Amino acid sequence: MEKEELRQFFHIFLGIAFIVLLLFLGRALYNALLFTTLLLGLILINLKSLGHSLSLIDRLIIALERKNAPLSGFGSAWYVVGALLSSAYLSDVKEIVAILLVLSIGDGLATFIGRRGRHPLFYNKNKTWEGALSFFAGSLIVTFPLLGMKALPLSFLCALVESLDMGMDDNLLIPLVASALLVVL
Repeated sequence: MEKEELRQFFHIFLGIAFIVLLLFLGRALYNALLFTTLLLGLILINLKSLGHSLSLIDRLIIALERKNAPLSGFGSAWYVVGALLSSAYLSDVKEIVAILLVLSIGDGLATFIGRRGRHPLFYNKNKTWEGALSFFAGSLIVTFPLLGMKALPLSFLCALVESLDMGMDDNLLIPLVASALLVVL
């Protein structure tokens, strides 16, 4: 299994774990746990940036971090921030779960299928039509039972955002855009 595929399996696992925690702990404890996780993660990122060796963290970075990551661990930190933002801005647990599903399942499918795609997007040659369409379809399938017709614009907008090269981590951008859309709807 390639490193990027392993990253995406972890990405999907993390999203599902967040959903389980949200449903079993409730929003208040879930938010407290995410905030604590974020603080601990940032401390570990800081220690790594100062050159400290942390064997378990080093092994995770070797196994899961992208080669071109500006600072080890920030993708995971943005994932937690994105999950925390959606829970802070939305009151409907179904909407929060839907965003976590889009972030984990939609984004994961885009990578798994898109990397094998043969038709690059005209506006981003690093992404494929197959990846964008699988993000949209996967997101729509998993969010429709929760959101009904709101799942359609949510899935489309998040697939579009993921396919753009905006210079921001999509682990933050997708939940931010999705939360804003659901607040408006």
